[in-house]
Amino acid sequence: MIRPHPAFWRFVFGLVTCYTLFMVYLLFQSADGARQTLKHLYPELGVELDERHYGTDCALYKPGQGINWEVINDTVFDEFVVAHILGWWGKTLMLRDRTMLWIISIGFELMEVTFQHWLPNFNECWWDSWILDVAICNNLGIALGMWSISYFDSKEYDWRGMSQQPSLLAKARRSLLQFTPKSFSNLKWQAFASPKRCLQCLFPIAVFLLFEVNHFFLKFVLWVPPSNPLNPIRLFLLLGVGLPGMRECYEYIEASGSPQGADMLKLGAFAWLGLALALVETLVSIKFGKGMFPAPWPTHILIGWGLAAACGLTLFTVWSLRYYSRQRAGTKAKAA
Repeated sequence: MIRPHPAFWRFVFGLVTCYTLFMVYLLFQSADGARQTLKHLYPELGVELDERHYGTDCALYKPGQGINWEVINDTVFDEFVVAHILGWWGKTLMLRDRTMLWIISIGFELMEVTFQHWLPNFNECWWDSWILDVAICNNLGIALGMWSISYFDSKEYDWRGMSQQPSLLAKARRSLLQFTPKSFSNLKWQAFASPKRCLQCLFPIAVFLLFEVNHFFLKFVLWVPPSNPLNPIRLFLLLGVGLPGMRECYEYIEASGSPQGADMLKLGAFAWLGLALALVETLVSIKFGKGMFPAPWPTHILIGWGLAAACGLTLFTVWSLRYYSRQRAGTKAKAA
């Protein structure tokens, strides 16, 4: 990472490390002690939240009243719609692969359905989750992100030094270029190229979903309202560790599948830091959430995930057997 300067990325690494250590500190506090600690950052914190329920009224049409514009306007013009789109733009810059992004997009909506009996914020209307969130906001964020990647990938760069620029305007343009990537290209994860590759790609997907779910659990157990600045600060830190971390993860997977990549088979520092942070945040959510989620798992959720796991495992096993049997047949044919 050399743009805008290696010192910048070391600074980002230091910030994320400090945040990780701060979460470790909270982990060794009591739930009330952790909430009171946050009051030193923002005095309005430390007060139990009245969580917003998005799925209270899901009727799009009411007999005798017509279209339910009040609910539609409250949902469509919610203050977090723009943040939702920008969030998916940032995720696209990290992963740069439509297949992986759509798996995460659908996977998170399934996480909302799974945990909505514990988190009121996840209790959304079906059209809010699948039409507004997935089909519109996520799709728009992914499209903007892929356009940004294509723009930087096809853009012609002039990396001559400042003193070699012919005019003052050219020097100013060159100064701004210092804050753009030296190179920017798609990452071809090829999640379904082989069973092994599929399992490798499922790992960063799982980490992504873990960070997403942690965001809502942390807000709930630490009593942090959505409008508090701690939420965007955390997201910016995750973007800072995710941009290089996902690239390191991708290069590690690429090296593991190449005979020439044995010397590069090493996960980078940003990727390790991201994994450590995901683990610590999860432990904080589990520890402070003890006793806050008394509702039992709904039967339909358990049955649904059980059937999904059984079908997924069966399909993956059949695919693996067919894939590796074809590979062995091809190897024998070449040897003959």
